[in-house]
Amino acid sequence: MPRGQPDYGQYQVETYGAGLADMAELAARLDSIVVHDRRGRVVLLDNFEATLIKWNVGKWGAASAVLDSTYPRSGSQDVRLRVLTAADFEVWMIKGIHMLPSPRIGSEVSICRASTNTYFEILIECYDGVTYWQAGVRLDFNGNALSYYNTAGGWTPFATTPPFVDAAHVLTPVKLVVDFSTGRYVRFILGYTEYDLTAYIMDFVGSGLAPYIRSELKLVRRAGVDSSIYLDDYILTQEEP
Repeated sequence: MPRGQPDYGQYQVETYGAGLADMAELAARLDSIVVHDRRGRVVLLDNFEATLIKWNVGKWGAASAVLDSTYPRSGSQDVRLRVLTAADFEVWMIKGIHMLPSPRIGSEVSICRASTNTYFEILIECYDGVTYWQAGVRLDFNGNALSYYNTAGGWTPFATTPPFVDAAHVLTPVKLVVDFSTGRYVRFILGYTEYDLTAYIMDFVGSGLAPYIRSELKLVRRAGVDSSIYLDDYILTQEEP
């Protein structure tokens, strides 16, 4: 059987193996963490293998964010977000980066073993020197629902899902893509289900702060007992199609 690159090995014949023209596939085979949705140009990666969390960690109430080795997706570490004691307590991780030339930004992370009494929020924010844009998607692990952050500063449901997987070492990638040039959402990916969000406008207010982009991962306790979620393999992209 002919092997190699199109046209069917005519220009680069391979006798025993098959050549690779896709460098993203080559990187994936060499243990890159960018193996889920490969659209967009990678700007920042964090596999949480360092000896410290390289994010700004904050909390409201009894909560914590710590490096952990219970459910890593790659390597030997993940991050565990944990909230205790009372409803509406929360913990978050924020990573800032300089303004990027492309306004179409993607934020991806893999999640595991989320407590059912929690919300997990993945947010992307942009200060462009004139306006502060804020976009986000909330995962409700009790109601099996997805909501986007609306122009009123609240959450509007846009889809329901099958029950979220709650099993050891089963990590589900989630990815939010937005377009700051239009102020609109683009898409949200949960596992291998993609949701079209182009009908939705992100929240915005005036701001004179210096331009930069901020990514945020947040766990919010709804009610009940001790709650947590495990995160691994964060990826920030630009030039999303």
